Amino acid sequence: MGKNQTDFPKKKELQELLTLALRLSYKAGKNSLKLFESKLSVESKSDDSPVTRADREAEDIIRTGLEKSLKAHEVIGEEFGSSKKSSEFRWWIDPIDGTLQFIRGLPFWGSVLGLEFRGEVILGVLHFPAIGLSIDAFKSGGTRMNEKKKLKVSKASDFSKALFLHSSLRGLEAEEERALLKTSNLCRDNRGIGDAFGHSLVIRGIADALVDFRVNPYDVSAVKICVEEAGGKFSGLSGKSTIYERSILCSNARLHDSFLKSLSSKTLPKLLASEAQ
Repeated sequence: MGKNQTDFPKKKELQELLTLALRLSYKAGKNSLKLFESKLSVESKSDDSPVTRADREAEDIIRTGLEKSLKAHEVIGEEFGSSKKSSEFRWWIDPIDGTLQFIRGLPFWGSVLGLEFRGEVILGVLHFPAIGLSIDAFKSGGTRMNEKKKLKVSKASDFSKALFLHSSLRGLEAEEERALLKTSNLCRDNRGIGDAFGHSLVIRGIADALVDFRVNPYDVSAVKICVEEAGGKFSGLSGKSTIYERSILCSNARLHDSFLKSLSSKTLPKLLASEAQ
């Protein structure tokens, strides 16, 4: 290890970082909940995704808290980008994952806050204030619901009996649509439930797998550590354990390879390569 490198955080340090992450997530969630179902103006970003005052205020609360307490850490958020600090610690913020749900009055939106250390996500918080649900995890510390109940993914091992979830079908390539339809028909049942809430169902052992298309690292940073610490598996559709692919699979681990194989398509390598550029 180089003399300028930081040691991997000890358990006590991770617990302290998690306490901070939870506090900021709750604070931001309280503000978002006040604005939920109010008449907010909706703007469109360059990628045509919606954004409101609630998104920006939630990110500002979390970002300000992190930068005040952890001055040396890099912070990257969906709304305000990167703090552009060179650090082995990188925080990812999605202040309201599921903005469309938020706008329409559906309660399944939430914040995603993850901490990456040298390319590995080591801590994460998913917080859904409108339904009173939070999920958190840190490396080798397990996954909890509402800071109490330990969570484990399902034990399902029969692909034909699996409950399979998928995110929005909008913008998929024809080969992706065919692979998704094939996979859905091979499983016992399927539902279109994406965003962080869909992943929470896998983490809690309710569903067995979720494929999420067109994501960014801030969408799934916390998902990765939470599902892994609950005994599951997270990867890009290439099979690589990363938050940097645009389409990912979150599963109970036992069925992961079967889902990857079923979801593969002839155009997948080409799509993954183009999205990584």
